[in-house]
Amino acid sequence: MVVSMDASGGAVVARLVADGHARKALPWGFSNLDGLVHFHEPAATDWIFVESNVLTGSGGYVGAQSHTWSADSKLLASSITQLAFFELPTG
Repeated sequence: MVVSMDASGGAVVARLVADGHARKALPWGFSNLDGLVHFHEPAATDWIFVESNVLTGSGGYVGAQSHTWSADSKLLASSITQLAFFELPTG
């Protein structure tokens, strides 16, 4: 769960749309600066869904929030992460 939640903030930003209609790849990379994960369901269970939202961002930094849900709609974990974005070299 932690790996999926850690990477999902970057995935949300990478799927932003340039023109509001067509999805385009952005020439950016990202690095996780920190993350806080809270586990809500201590028992072992299957999970199938990670929901992520970018909360705010400016100056190359983005704050993201993620939730992991089980197949039976129980909240298993939630996280807040801070990511640094940088432009990838092209060519």
